Amino acid sequence: MPALALVTPEQLRKIVEADGFKVVFEDQYNWWFARTVLDVPFNIPKQAGEDGNVSFAVMENVLFEAHIDDHRYFALKEIVFGEKKLPN
Repeated sequence: MPALALVTPEQLRKIVEADGFKVVFEDQYNWWFARTVLDVPFNIPKQAGEDGNVSFAVMENVLFEAHIDDHRYFALKEIVFGEKKLPN
């Protein structure tokens, strides 16, 4: 299995949205995501590091909060970046 590569905040947002999460609140610094109004929201920071990517710790925390394991992450990443099409 390939290693997790760092992505930009916008790319991470698209991956999370592809898994069915919606932005429930947005402020100057964060997007807050949840599937339903009953879920506890988690955030993705809009600010990136000097290299333009979110840190590995932030990315791992987002994937943990969203219950997205590595296999699902890579499948979603392929779909979001157009490397693979959704099955019908």
